[in-house]
Amino acid sequence: MGRHYAQLGALAHLSVVSIVTRPEFFSYVVTGSERKSWLQGLLTANVSHVAPGLGAWSLALTKLGKIVADLWLLENSEGELWIGGTEASAGAFRRYLEAFLIMEDSEFRDASAEHIWQFAAGEGAISLVSQLAQKGVAWGALPAVEQSVVAWVMRRTDELPALAPGDSTIEWVSSAEAWLRLRITLGIPLLGVDFSADDNPHQVSLERRAIDWHKGCYLGQEVVCMQEMRGKVKRRLVRLRLETAQPPAVGAPVLAPDGSTAGELTSTVSDGGTTLAFARLKAPYFDGSVPLSIGGASAQLMG
Repeated sequence: MGRHYAQLGALAHLSVVSIVTRPEFFSYVVTGSERKSWLQGLLTANVSHVAPGLGAWSLALTKLGKIVADLWLLENSEGELWIGGTEASAGAFRRYLEAFLIMEDSEFRDASAEHIWQFAAGEGAISLVSQLAQKGVAWGALPAVEQSVVAWVMRRTDELPALAPGDSTIEWVSSAEAWLRLRITLGIPLLGVDFSADDNPHQVSLERRAIDWHKGCYLGQEVVCMQEMRGKVKRRLVRLRLETAQPPAVGAPVLAPDGSTAGELTSTVSDGGTTLAFARLKAPYFDGSVPLSIGGASAQLMG
């Protein structure tokens, strides 16, 4: 689908808008007069704020505050709500919606076969996507991730615009490595890769990014609030920059100065002469006060 491919560096170094295609994402479309109020009581984002041009990052939780799915929310000009997420959580999230759709004037359908998700990063992404998105297509900036990141949904049969000769403004990126580099740079962990359904938002460092603390009640809110008041987390997902050009294997141990295991890597990717990684660390190693290393290479926590 892409007409030009490029390696995607850290977002801070982007001088162009890079568009990453995620063909494996599911797409559920929610309609009905009570679509927003229904989802507002289920998801951690403030669904009432989602509008054409403004999306949201959200979670679906169990009553015990465990993560069922990590989600992206968009709305098109026709008022349809679009929900996207990783393939690993598609089935569980579908069962989740079916279980809680009882009397509401809402319905949802699976549009995954006909549509594909895109993420655009870099200055000018909002302006660019607003021009690329056709009428009826959902798109929106993702302020909880980064002001210069936009998601949108396009039909799988649509062609992306071709680049003019010498055009360096846009890069179409299709490789899994580029998506991995982008999501670590932006701090986007994935269910089934960097965390599991046994984790809660605090353990995945999403309590300030995928949860709106000013909205009304949602499923799992009581447990999330109790965790916030306690303030103690036994393990936490963090981002690391490793001083090595060769990414260590996923699962490699993160070591404390005394040689004890502080945690393990969940995702790694090269980034120039260094490596970016997600790692699950035990307390107290995720506060940045103790030097860490992996395979002899030093590791620094990314902000």
